[in-house]
Amino acid sequence: MTAKGFADSGGAQIHYTVCGAGFPLVLLHGNSEESRYFDRQIPFFAANYTVVAIDSRAHGLSTRGNRPLNFQTMAADVLAVLDRLSIAQAIILGFSDGGNTALHVAIMAPERVRALVLVGANLSPKGMTRRAYAQVLAGYIGYRAGGLVSSRARAAAERWALMVFHPKLTPCDLAPLRLPTLVIAGEHDMIRPSHTRLIAAAIDRATLQIIPHADHFVAGKMPDIFNRTVEAFLQSIER
Repeated sequence: MTAKGFADSGGAQIHYTVCGAGFPLVLLHGNSEESRYFDRQIPFFAANYTVVAIDSRAHGLSTRGNRPLNFQTMAADVLAVLDRLSIAQAIILGFSDGGNTALHVAIMAPERVRALVLVGANLSPKGMTRRAYAQVLAGYIGYRAGGLVSSRARAAAERWALMVFHPKLTPCDLAPLRLPTLVIAGEHDMIRPSHTRLIAAAIDRATLQIIPHADHFVAGKMPDIFNRTVEAFLQSIER
């Protein structure tokens, strides 16, 4: 059975989809995507978990609201969804910007997070490869220019600004985290390998998994390998 709804958070309506049964597993998508990015994960994990797939603020069916569009705001949105569903604690799986949001949730409210799965996350824009950052910056500049005549381009520019200017975390911000964490990246990820290792080293009880032959979009392009990797981690924390 699948249920859909909205949680009010800071003047925005945050859309979520719930399916399955078991311990809650929250899925957070990347920049300029929506929860449908996890179409190959939702039915797989719903067999054993209550999957909560969220459309981030200003993405998918979620509205923009009137708060600054940053990871602190989007982390508060995740907590608002958990409150709306009366979920005291959840495993949070975040991809790319969703991984950055997941980190902010864990920093803001560690008692609400049972475990983290961080997929292609970064602590700052410097975590991207030089080529990836150049592409992101070019896209942002293009949307900014288009925003002079198009409201859709202005909205896209605001979303892309998250990648150009955010997040603003350091390893010291992660040091207080004491929870099981799986850090995943593709062998050919847009996040620097050294940066991914830095995240894993900064979190106590973190495990690093580099997926061979994969790029940043490993969950979408290699779902079977991705799902089995995450499943093995989730089973390990249940023992």
